[in-house]
Amino acid sequence: MGLQEQVMASRSWVQKAGEWIPGFRGYYAREHRRDADRLLREAVCARLKSAADVLGERSADLARQRRIDEVEALQRLSQRLASAGDRIRTAAQGYSGFFDAVKVLEPELDRLYAQDQRLFRTAEDLKAAAAKGELDAMTREASALEAALDARKEVLLDLSQVGG
Repeated sequence: MGLQEQVMASRSWVQKAGEWIPGFRGYYAREHRRDADRLLREAVCARLKSAADVLGERSADLARQRRIDEVEALQRLSQRLASAGDRIRTAAQGYSGFFDAVKVLEPELDRLYAQDQRLFRTAEDLKAAAAKGELDAMTREASALEAALDARKEVLLDLSQVGG
């Protein structure tokens, strides 16, 4: 069961009853998609933090061995992960409220959610590479993560132009 399905299944009876009121059904669907998107982005951030923690441990080991060049490379990668995590954490949600003039519809939210799933898969790959200590793979995945973040930003720009 995906995050969207889990969020929909966790609705209260009041929320389920509210869906019978004209106009509210679409609002609740968008609200649940927003929640699923937020949960997915939080999961991505958790995986990036896990990978950064592994990098920190590896950096400490290398510093004790006085392998400073390798420590610097790991620190640069760790900074890239921290920057990506900040971008994800503070990213716009692509959501419009019930009374907003510009409505972001479900197909647009699905595009945004697909980008966030791409971020999640990349963060999973990055975490796995970190667990194996594969610096080259981590660097490739960090680049893929940054590209996915740029693609997400493009989707958001497209969404802002839908209503504008």
